[in-house]
Amino acid sequence: MSSVGWREVSQEYPCSVCGKPDWCSVSDDNIFAVCRRKSDGTGERKVDASGTDYWLYKLKDSPLENVPRDDPPEVSERADPDTLDRVYGALLAELPLSHVHWENLHRRGLSEGEIERRGYRTLPSGDREGLAAKLVDRFGPEVCSTVTTLFITAATTSFF
Repeated sequence: MSSVGWREVSQEYPCSVCGKPDWCSVSDDNIFAVCRRKSDGTGERKVDASGTDYWLYKLKDSPLENVPRDDPPEVSERADPDTLDRVYGALLAELPLSHVHWENLHRRGLSEGEIERRGYRTLPSGDREGLAAKLVDRFGPEVCSTVTTLFITAATTSFF
């Protein structure tokens, strides 16, 4: 609950538990209230840093608590290292190294031979679906489904 913002009650907006205009507070989203005067039996008793009792009340459900959640997608078994190596090797073979990325690597002190030896490539921002389709055509959907999570991670991560 540390990310919840709080505001003091006021004459205009008194505590919803004790009705007083001071000493208590309410969360910015109006979901929680802290009453420092009384417990009506529905609040959770807490003790502040000075040793004073207060009660935390949940006034209403969070909007997100009522949103229906889909079942999580089934996660395929991760491919073995040899399969990952073959699929990622095929992916890298399809990718170029952009001139901008080559310049960045060279500016960092890597020689042309070192850049080539390490196999740096640029994942284009466009037609990633086409690239994935090539891998599925070559290795099949069953194999590619075991590297999909890794492929998505690689596709959305920028190293430059």
